[in-house]
Amino acid sequence: MPGNSIGIGKVIFVAIKPMVKMAAIAGGGVYFAKKGFLTPEVCKANASILMNLLLPLLIFATVLPAFDRDNMTSVLSVVVTGGLYQVMGLVFGLIVRWLTPVPPSWRGGVLAAGIFSNLGDLVIAYLSTLAKSEPFHGEEDVTKGIAYSSIFMVVQTIAIFNLGGLQLIRSDFNISRDSLAEANLEKVETPISPAPPSSDAPFSLRKSLTILAHAFRRTSPSSPTPAPTISDEKTSPAPPTIPTRRRIWLALLPFLTAPSIALLVSLVAANIPEFKALFVKTPGVNMPEAPDQNPPLDFIMDLATFAQPTVPVLGLILLGANLSRLSMKGLPKGFWKSAVLMAVLKLIVGPIIGIAWTTGLTRQTSWISTEDKMLQLVLIIGSAVPTATAQVYLTNIFAPLGPEGCVELSALSATLLAQYALMLLTLTATVAYSLVFVL
Repeated sequence: MPGNSIGIGKVIFVAIKPMVKMAAIAGGGVYFAKKGFLTPEVCKANASILMNLLLPLLIFATVLPAFDRDNMTSVLSVVVTGGLYQVMGLVFGLIVRWLTPVPPSWRGGVLAAGIFSNLGDLVIAYLSTLAKSEPFHGEEDVTKGIAYSSIFMVVQTIAIFNLGGLQLIRSDFNISRDSLAEANLEKVETPISPAPPSSDAPFSLRKSLTILAHAFRRTSPSSPTPAPTISDEKTSPAPPTIPTRRRIWLALLPFLTAPSIALLVSLVAANIPEFKALFVKTPGVNMPEAPDQNPPLDFIMDLATFAQPTVPVLGLILLGANLSRLSMKGLPKGFWKSAVLMAVLKLIVGPIIGIAWTTGLTRQTSWISTEDKMLQLVLIIGSAVPTATAQVYLTNIFAPLGPEGCVELSALSATLLAQYALMLLTLTATVAYSLVFVL
């Protein structure tokens, strides 16, 4: 049986050790957020730097040396598993929505909370410590683990921004906006006593609605335009015809994000030995060396490797800062059932399915080598992590009232807090079980 040579005490210690590191760094994020250094604006700016600069460098630094023509099926297994876990999360979200009291304006958000998981900094930080212990092989497996996790992240990023995941979050605020408009219409139609001379309240309402409409238009380039009036139909010219090539380009453009481009370039380079040898030493390729006896473009790898460790550290700091600002106001009675059920499904049921899937994929197909223990562990951990805290940023983008008084943010806060509290136990148990009985 796998793992018999590893004592249970050692397994538990190995599984808990990364949690201590992650908790300490996230605790630093909590501290600096409470001190006012990590404001929401600062966190959003740092998240943008993380996604558009540091993450692409990490992907390039880990994917290029980790893959070649012989192990490209590993990439396929990660992509397919990432899609499977998102479908599984969608089912979890539907179960929570059907069985528990979810706010009407968070029906899309609860699905997003089930679908999207923290597959980035959390997994990378965990693996970077765990891979230094048995049965793994130190830095070699650290690089492979980060590479596999990076592919998971790119798959999820594409699902959020290109395949409609963001629309789930946005749809909640369409409902909120429609409800607000109906409420205002009822107020106008209902006879009321004369208003006081001050017009501050109506002005404030008009200003809020104007700002909300402007913000929604600015962040929703694909949202439908209002239905034309009779006068519009008479005077508006016919929309210009867009050439087929431009339509294709506009359809592909959203996929050209920095992480996805970095992954594509890395995988292409990894499959062309002569190209790969420009960056890293490649067996079987005679490539002229730079004056320092390294490949000619080793300085690019050096730059990417230099930025690599900042990704999990900055990600965990932002995680702590986000969790420190979560608040729960205006939730329906009994919402705790929704938060608890989602936590149980994602962190207890999910890992059971993930272990069964990974074991079956390893034994029944040639996609995963039985010797690639790091790939197996990454696939298992991917099923055992909580909802992505990036959903906090995305919800804030559309929230018309800010963090205070926003039911959608309150519901998300309760869901995240329940999951991250339970994760301390379940992730440790999942990894310990995997080390003893699976790997």
